[in-house]
Amino acid sequence: MRKILFLLVSITYARAQDSLETSVWNFGIQTDLYFAESFFVIPMISADKNKLHLEARYLNEEVETASGWVGYNISGGNDFKYLFTPMIGGTFGRINGLAAELDLTLNFSDFEFDNQLEYIFDVEDEDDIFYYSLDLSYSPLDWMWFGISGRRARIFQKGLEFERGLFLGVAYKNLQLTTYFFNAGSEDLFL
Repeated sequence: MRKILFLLVSITYARAQDSLETSVWNFGIQTDLYFAESFFVIPMISADKNKLHLEARYLNEEVETASGWVGYNISGGNDFKYLFTPMIGGTFGRINGLAAELDLTLNFSDFEFDNQLEYIFDVEDEDDIFYYSLDLSYSPLDWMWFGISGRRARIFQKGLEFERGLFLGVAYKNLQLTTYFFNAGSEDLFL
């Protein structure tokens, strides 16, 4: 096996957490660019109105696979802020299935913990799929953050494959750019 550096660049048009309480639609666009053995562009769009959360993705769960989601935003806190978004959805393409996901963001002072858990019940195959990602970040400036990250993207019954890395992000107005470096110096390939 050869050594690779797995790089992910995430470009996001962000909405403020406080905007979830309004009765107008708020839209978000995120594009993840993966630089590994192959180059992938993964588009994701979201829409929020009051507590309702809608989301659509392509290539996020698998190559040639789209997914659609409906969720419920639960947010609050003053010094310690939280945002929970439980979702149900479906995947269509190489993986056809029903899915459940929980997105969680906890924020205290300059620290933030982001966690995403996704489970797909594959209706055509016996192998259900579990995805997991987490980011722990520190933001010394309003427009900059850095931290550690981990990702698990593997068929649930087939064992564990966990990418680990570091990230650095910057923001300008509602635009965010985060660069992740995974598996530097290891022989783990991103599949």
